[in-house]
Amino acid sequence: MEAQAQAENDRRHNEEEEAVSQEEAESDEEGNELRERELRQHLPDREAFERSVQESMSPIDRQHAPIQLADRRIHIIGTGSIGKLVAHALRGIPDPPPITLLFHRYKLLQAWNKGRKVITVADGEAEVPRGGFDVELRPMVTRQHGIELQRGQNSVWDMADSTGMLPHNVAAIVKQQQAGQKAAAQEETSRQEESAQEQSIQEAPAQEEHVQEISAEEDSEPQQMASEPIDTNPQSITMNPRGAGLPYVKDDMIHNLIVTTKTVTTVGALASVKHRLNRNSTICFLQNGMGVIDVVNEQVFPNEATRPTYVQGVINHGANTPPEKAESDPFYVIHAGHGTISLAILPREEPQPTPSDTAAEQSEADLSNPTSFVPITPSSADVPGTSQRHYPETARYIIRTLTRTPALAAVGYTPLDLLQLQLEKLAVNSIINPLTALLDARNGAVLGSSSFHLVRTARMLLAETSLVMRSLPELRHLPNVEWRFSAKRLEKLYTIVAKKTAGNVSSMLADVRAGRRTEIEYINGYIVRRGEELGVKCVVNYSFMQMVMGKKAVVAREVRDEVPVLGKRSGLNPDSE
Repeated sequence: MEAQAQAENDRRHNEEEEAVSQEEAESDEEGNELRERELRQHLPDREAFERSVQESMSPIDRQHAPIQLADRRIHIIGTGSIGKLVAHALRGIPDPPPITLLFHRYKLLQAWNKGRKVITVADGEAEVPRGGFDVELRPMVTRQHGIELQRGQNSVWDMADSTGMLPHNVAAIVKQQQAGQKAAAQEETSRQEESAQEQSIQEAPAQEEHVQEISAEEDSEPQQMASEPIDTNPQSITMNPRGAGLPYVKDDMIHNLIVTTKTVTTVGALASVKHRLNRNSTICFLQNGMGVIDVVNEQVFPNEATRPTYVQGVINHGANTPPEKAESDPFYVIHAGHGTISLAILPREEPQPTPSDTAAEQSEADLSNPTSFVPITPSSADVPGTSQRHYPETARYIIRTLTRTPALAAVGYTPLDLLQLQLEKLAVNSIINPLTALLDARNGAVLGSSSFHLVRTARMLLAETSLVMRSLPELRHLPNVEWRFSAKRLEKLYTIVAKKTAGNVSSMLADVRAGRRTEIEYINGYIVRRGEELGVKCVVNYSFMQMVMGKKAVVAREVRDEVPVLGKRSGLNPDSE
C-alpha cells in the first residue's frame, strides 16, 4: 500500500511539474511575440529604410552600392549586325549573363535550330564563334497609321476602300474604338474584382463551416479531377504553327532589354513585348538617330507610372554582314571598325516633399514612435520642390554589364553629356547618309577632294543643323555651345568620319539599294522637327529627307516588279551561239 501511495504521489508531482513548465513555455512565447511586436513597431520598414539610406548616399557611393536583381537575364531585340556584335561580346566576359535573342522571323529560328547555334564575329583574320544563347520568337504586331491591328482584323487600306474614307481618317476612328473598348474592359474587370471581393467576404463564414465537407468531397473524387483538362495558359506559350511542337513565344517578365533594331522598326518591336515590361524593367537603346524615345512614349508606353526606365546609348562600332555570307550563315558578322559605346540613364524625375511637408512627416512620426527617423537630404531640405533621381537596379545592372565588356569599350556619361554626343553624331550622319544614298556612292564621295559641289551642299545642310543645335533649350546654360556646334566644327567632324570610312557603304545607302525604309526621319527629320519647335525652317534638310524617301519608294517598286531569271538564257541573246 505504501508503494502504491508513493507512486501516486510521484505521478501527481510529475503532472504538476509538467503543467508548470507548460505555463512557463506559453508565457515565454507570449513574451517573445510581444517583444517582436514592439520591436517591429520601433523599427522602420525595411524597404523604406533602404530607400532612405540610398537617398542619403552620395552619387559615387550610390553607384558602387551592391544591388539585388530579380533576374540577370538580358534580352536583345534586333539580330542585325550591331545586335549580334553586342550579344557576342556579352557572352565573352567572365561570369556572363544569360542572353536571350528575340527573333522577328520564323526563318531565323529555323536557321538557328538547323545551324551550329553560335554567333561568329570576324575581326581581321580571326573568326570567333560563341554560343550559349537562348532564343525566342516574338509575336508579330501589325501597325498601320499609328494603330495596332488585332489578329484577323482588316487592314486600314481595306477598310478605307470599303468605306470610301481616307486611310488616316479610318485609323483615327479605329483608334477611338480601341480606346473605348479598352476603357470598357478595364471598367468591367474592376467591377468583377469588386463583386468577387464582396462575395468572398460574404461567403467566408460559410466556407469555414463546410471545410470538412469540401475536403471529403475532394478526397472522394480524385479520378474525376484528374480526368478534367488542365489549363496550361496557352497565351503564355504558343506552339509552333508548322508542327515542330517547339514553345518559342513566351510571356515571362523581361527585366533587362537591349534594343538594336532600326529606329523605324522600334515601335513595332517594343509593341510585341510591351506586356512583358513594367516599371521595374530597363530598356537600353543602341541605335542611330534621335527622337525615337518620344515616339515610344507616345505609342507604346503612354502611362508614365508604368513606363520602363530608359538607358540611351551612342554606338560608334562598325559592323556589317556581307550579303553572300548572310544567306549561308545569318549569324555571322564582321567587326569592321572598333569604336566605343556611350551610355546614360535617362532619369525618371519624382517630386520630393517640400521642407514643410518633410518636417510635418517627421513630427507625426516622432509623436507616434519616438525612435522613428525620416532622413532629410540636403537637396530636399535646402531647395524647395527639387526632384530626386531614382535609378532602378536593372538600369544600374545594364550599365555595369556593358561597361565591363572590353570588346564594346562602353563608358557611362551624364544624360546632358550624352545628349551632346548624340547631337554630334546626328550632325555627321545627316551629311554622310543622305548624300551617299542619293549619289549611290561610298562615304568617301562626300569629301572635298571628290567634288566641291558636294561640299557646298553639305555646308548648306550644316548651316541649318548648327543653328538648330545651338538654339536648343537643353543646352542654353552650357558653356562653349556656340563653338562645339558651330558649322565649321561640325564640318571637321563629318570630314574626319568620311575619311576613316571612305570605303564603307552607309547604312542608309544599303537600305535604299534594298528598297527598305530608311532612318532619314530620325536623322534629318529630327532636325526638321526641332527646328519647327524653335521657329527655324530647315528647308534643305526637309528637301533631302523627301528625296531619300522618294528614291527609296522608286527602288522598292523596281525590286517588287523585278522578275528573276533562273537557269541558262540561251536563245534570248541574238549574239549567242
